[in-house]
Amino acid sequence: MASADRMPKHSTDFFQIATVNVRSIATPERLAEFETSVEKIKFDIIGLSETRMSGAGRTDLRSGYSLYYSGSDGRTSRGVGFYVPSSLNRNIKCYFHSERIIELVLTKSPRTCLRIIQVHAPHSDYEDSDYEDFLDDLATIIDSRGNKHLVVLGDFNASVGSARANERYIGPNAAESRNHRGVMLAAFCEERRLYLANTFFQKRKKSRWTWQNNALGLKKEIDYVIVQNMRGLTDVGVLVSINVGSDHRLVRCTLRLRSTRRLVRPHRGTMSINDELLISTTHELVNKMVLTGDVRKDYSSITNLINDATERASFYEPLPPRISQNTRELLRQRRQLRHGTDSRNVEYAELCKLIRRSFKEDLYRRHVEILQKAIQSCRIRLGQEELTYARRSLPPIRNTPTCFHNSSASHDPVSDAIKAVQTFYNNLYRSSYGCQKPPSGQIEVRFTPEEVGNVLRSCKTRPKPGADGVRSAVMRPISNILAEPLCQFFNSMIKEKTVPEDLAFAHTVLLYKSGDPANIANYRPISLLSTLYKVLTKLITRRLEEYACRNAILPPEQAGFRRNFSTVDHIQTITTLLEKSYEFNVSIYFMFIDFKKAFDSVELPALWDAMESFGFDQGLIKLAQLLYANGRAAARIGDDWAEFQVERGVRQGDSLSPLLFNVVLQYGLNNVPWQGRGLRLNGRLLSYLAYADDVVLIANNVTELTEMATALSDSASSIGLEINFAKTKWLHNQRGSRNSEEQIVLCGEIIEKVEEFIYLGQLISCPRNPMKEIRRRIHMGRAVYFKYRTFLRAPRVAIQLKRKLVNHCILPAVLYGCETWIWTKQVAACLRSAERRLERAIIRVRLGDKVNSRSIRQRTGLKDWIHSALRRKWKYAAKLSKKSPDESWTRVATDWTPEGKRSTGRPKMRWIDELAKFKGCPGKDLACDWTKLFDGDVKKSAELFARKARYSLCRCDKRV
Repeated sequence: MASADRMPKHSTDFFQIATVNVRSIATPERLAEFETSVEKIKFDIIGLSETRMSGAGRTDLRSGYSLYYSGSDGRTSRGVGFYVPSSLNRNIKCYFHSERIIELVLTKSPRTCLRIIQVHAPHSDYEDSDYEDFLDDLATIIDSRGNKHLVVLGDFNASVGSARANERYIGPNAAESRNHRGVMLAAFCEERRLYLANTFFQKRKKSRWTWQNNALGLKKEIDYVIVQNMRGLTDVGVLVSINVGSDHRLVRCTLRLRSTRRLVRPHRGTMSINDELLISTTHELVNKMVLTGDVRKDYSSITNLINDATERASFYEPLPPRISQNTRELLRQRRQLRHGTDSRNVEYAELCKLIRRSFKEDLYRRHVEILQKAIQSCRIRLGQEELTYARRSLPPIRNTPTCFHNSSASHDPVSDAIKAVQTFYNNLYRSSYGCQKPPSGQIEVRFTPEEVGNVLRSCKTRPKPGADGVRSAVMRPISNILAEPLCQFFNSMIKEKTVPEDLAFAHTVLLYKSGDPANIANYRPISLLSTLYKVLTKLITRRLEEYACRNAILPPEQAGFRRNFSTVDHIQTITTLLEKSYEFNVSIYFMFIDFKKAFDSVELPALWDAMESFGFDQGLIKLAQLLYANGRAAARIGDDWAEFQVERGVRQGDSLSPLLFNVVLQYGLNNVPWQGRGLRLNGRLLSYLAYADDVVLIANNVTELTEMATALSDSASSIGLEINFAKTKWLHNQRGSRNSEEQIVLCGEIIEKVEEFIYLGQLISCPRNPMKEIRRRIHMGRAVYFKYRTFLRAPRVAIQLKRKLVNHCILPAVLYGCETWIWTKQVAACLRSAERRLERAIIRVRLGDKVNSRSIRQRTGLKDWIHSALRRKWKYAAKLSKKSPDESWTRVATDWTPEGKRSTGRPKMRWIDELAKFKGCPGKDLACDWTKLFDGDVKKSAELFARKARYSLCRCDKRV
């Protein structure tokens, strides 16, 4: 039967599908071994059994292939999947039925649809009832849709044997006789009228078995291909020479089915650009380009010009090979052993262990080499991207969260995710005002080539391109060439009030934050925008910022996204208020407000009203309205797009959005009737602090705090913001016994009272406990250490590179907010111990080795963390002393002396105490004259202060 159907083979007339039990590809080493083993064979799709991968989804690999996988949550010994060229993804729909069954539907043409079902049946340790349930689930899935081109393949854990009397769908060829599970599988095939294709092709007996057990000396044929129609099947056979490091052999079937040639595009390496060639090519193309005045055609011409010049000037630096020649030689030796035949089982087993160790060493060596090069060139982020071999492309978003979809359900994660994204964001971005309409009248805004050139020279080098494909990194070298044509294009677009579709299109990337990954609300939408759009919005932003700074539109209470402001300012203000109110027995109430999807909820009419009320240029307002009226957005889910209507909100990822959000939020805050509510500091009233949407209300009592929060909620609703009552907390700083009956209710919701809260990345506790924050920061640094642990513990890496990595990555995580710390010997000891643990780990020295800490420090050469933190504190305090109270609430809080009475006993350590001690002044006597501490050379004083304070804190430490 097989020979009768054979015909001359043509590359596009045959479709080859393989299946193999891989015995895990869950680790990078096992995946690399599998990919290397199959890289030389011809195939279009490989079905995989026993992947041992948890969850379900699709991962795109840098080799040019994609891995579809379906498994249970958590660790698993099962799992099924498909290994396919990434070029086929756009024609594929995958259904993740269970950890034993996965289905792939390949649409080859409007009339041709191929169904491939990969299975992994229960083995002999399971009851017969489990095997029957598996066959029932498989039958339900087969019946769920048409079966004209159906292929079911995988590890069935059954020996069917040759055909018996009256069996039509079992062939005469088999490796051994039928067992009990084979009887069940044969009955299934006869009942469903499915052909067990392996049995219809005559092969030598040693080329039929697909699984062996060396210990028991067993060789069985248990991996099968089952089809609905034998007419298009030309061959089913075992590839004897392929060994994927499993006790199974790979089975491949060939279908006579016209197909498109599969394209495999492996990652080409790191792209670099020859600036000189880029400049000369751009200059040549610009001289040939003629702007017609048609905005859409001109936009296309400019983007094509930039992309063409980039393509000519770019080259790729190949990454280090993943697999060494030594490992490939070991694989060749294993293929010659042929699965341990010829009484060489022990040698085969030892060789398999050696190969796995070799793969692990190769990947380790490559990991270290890439990071080493990245650190030398100060491009650590790029090194991390180069190390990312597999990227998950299908987020596990579902309309309804479930533990796992049962085998009878037709679960298409792409369609489910698209529906969830569209439903959620259509509801989120829906406005009662409807879609934004283009502005009426002319837009009286014109830009100059000088402005455009300045913006082009400030373009960042790392952002991903938007819909136009233009890379931001190429804009700097050719800024002088493009300034004139881009300025002409922007002015023409503004004059015509026509925005090209791709210019304002936002490719929305969903970044997972925390919580349930199946819940779409736990993702942050970031917009990948056109590079030319970013240039235009930056031009607008610079003009708006100039006006906002000149007219002091944003008060010092708002520190978000502003020059000369940082998170440390507000953290220091809060901690200073807590410190002084605790010392002087002054009662203060704080409420930390959290808004629901703040950036995505702003009503655009409220934004335009806010800009007009602050007196911004009407032309700039109309230009912003024009861009938002023409904006479109869609999120990419796999190879499909989930489009949604945007009627409100500012885009996260747009340089214009932070300023617009601050303006509209300040408009809402200005409309709150504070009416003397808040904390009075030296005659000035502090009612709130804001860092973008992180707002803190400050009051003298719980009644006042409730009234302020209610008024803020009403005012925020007028601009589209809604308070998230579940995440909003309040804190009361009071010495002694606390009133447990105090309660705050907003809009019928009880606001939780807490003793500590993480504000802008730092733990705020009441009463203040510096040790909690220090331990938390050390934990953050430890998390970064484990991220780079492989590199930091590598014995062959130069200590200079390890030191550079620690200073660039671990040190900032540990010392964030150290300017606000209060230093005690306990704090210093905790930080010193953490740094010593890190140093011992880097040079691979144990505590029991009794190596002196001074010797370790001489070998590592790391910056002393205590010294660095103290120096940063002095510099920050010196900078704060130069600020005017009118421009900084931190300065006002530091100058403030509460109208209260200290309790008896020794007061707690103050923030200013170690600074005053260095100058020989008691901290409590400084009052408003603390600024005199910082007269003279700040850098020199900071160094002397850090040395003296560190010696005092670590006086008993004779080793370092």
